[in-house]
Amino acid sequence: DTIMGYSVTGIASGAFSDVTDLTSVTMLLEKPYALPADAFSSAVYQHAQLIVPYGCESVYQNATGWSQFNQVTYYVPDEYTDEQGVIYALNEDGETYMVRGYTENLVTKVVIPETLHGKAVTVIGYGAFKNATSLKEISLPEGLLYIGDFSFVKTNLTEITVPNSVTTIANGAFNEIATLKKVHIGKGVSMIGSDGFFYVGSNPFQHCIALETITVDEENRLFSSFKGLLYDKDKTILCAVPGSLTSLKETDFPSTLSVFAAYSLCGARV
Repeated sequence: DTIMGYSVTGIASGAFSDVTDLTSVTMLLEKPYALPADAFSSAVYQHAQLIVPYGCESVYQNATGWSQFNQVTYYVPDEYTDEQGVIYALNEDGETYMVRGYTENLVTKVVIPETLHGKAVTVIGYGAFKNATSLKEISLPEGLLYIGDFSFVKTNLTEITVPNSVTTIANGAFNEIATLKKVHIGKGVSMIGSDGFFYVGSNPFQHCIALETITVDEENRLFSSFKGLLYDKDKTILCAVPGSLTSLKETDFPSTLSVFAAYSLCGARV
């Protein structure tokens, strides 16, 4: 078997013409370079599998030289960096992807896809975009299930819409985003905080000093909002106060309020 790495930018004429027992040739590049007709032996072209990145089969089948391979199939990479500068990694199940991190070339507006290489993107990993100051806008897909601890800390996002498919917003996921003004939480969120329903440090919007309002989908079974503040469904527990508020009057709270959750006022100016 032969694997052509990212650093290989070409194959010379006759390079593998004397090799007849190769069973596979794996290409890591999504865009093939031109291949001399005699780069491989006729036996290899006839019997070996050409293995290329997912979605690139037709590209190789129509590329100069590569079209001589009779068998073309694909592989799904364990780790992948897209053109936006977002790094993905396979989850432990091998069937879904997580967002693992970012490169120094991260763009200002990021769109996370629903699927990557035919597999759903279900997780934003621990600290995935932490300190990504270039990040100003992000679109999260339906199908996403989990937003990890400290995943967006100290970015420059201004708005966040948590998709209906998300079930968990982990500890400190959106802490210390000085530019964040609006948050909308979808109907599927059932947990804020990694270890249970409200515990110390569970407010995921601590020190968001520009935050004006938090809204929640009306169909959410466990959370709600009232005058821009985040509550449990029955509005007995105050979960988070937007950081830009400078004062709160008794009339700003629902009559049902009985408990201030731990750190619910953390970073607020009231």
